[in-house]
Amino acid sequence: MRLRRLADAEPVPWKNGGGLTRELLREPAEGPVRLRISVADVASEGPFSLFPGVERVITLLSGAGFRLRGLAWEATLTGASPPFRFPGDVPVTCDLLDGPIRDVNVMWTRSLADHHVRRRRTGAVKAGSVIVALGPREVGVTGEKVQLAAGDVLALGAEEPAELRAGRAAVLVVAPR
Repeated sequence: MRLRRLADAEPVPWKNGGGLTRELLREPAEGPVRLRISVADVASEGPFSLFPGVERVITLLSGAGFRLRGLAWEATLTGASPPFRFPGDVPVTCDLLDGPIRDVNVMWTRSLADHHVRRRRTGAVKAGSVIVALGPREVGVTGEKVQLAAGDVLALGAEEPAELRAGRAAVLVVAPR
C-alpha cells in the first residue's frame, strides 16, 4: 500500500502555465504515463493543456463547479456529477460556475492502459486499485484503518483489497480494465 497526502505534494505549474497542480501518483515515474493522478487548483477560466494520446477523467473536489467545452460537446460538473472522461488531445476550455474550484485529474496513455474510474461510498475495492478521497474518509485495508483527507491517494498493492464502509465522503476508485 502506498499513501500520498495532498498536503505533502508540492504545487507545480500546469503544462500551459495557466495554473498549479499537485501530482499524487505517476506510473512509471518517467516516460509515457500508465496512470497519473493529480489535484488542480483552478482560479480562472481558460484552455486545458493538450496531452496527445492521453485519456482524462476529471472530478470536482471542491467549489461550486465548472463547465467544460470540447469541439462537439459540453459538460457541467458539480459536486454531484460522476467522473467525466474525455480525450486529452482535443482542445477543451473551462468556465467556472461561481469562483475557484479544486479538481481531481486521472490520466493514462491510451496505448498503454485503460482504467475505470467511479465514485463509491461503500463496498469492496479490488487489490491493485487506487482510492482517491473526495472528503475526509476512513478506509479499511487488510485489517488496517487508514484515515484519508480530501485529495489523498491510496494505491493498493496486488494483494491488498480494501473495504469502504458507510461514510459521508465518497471516494474515486481507479481500477485497471
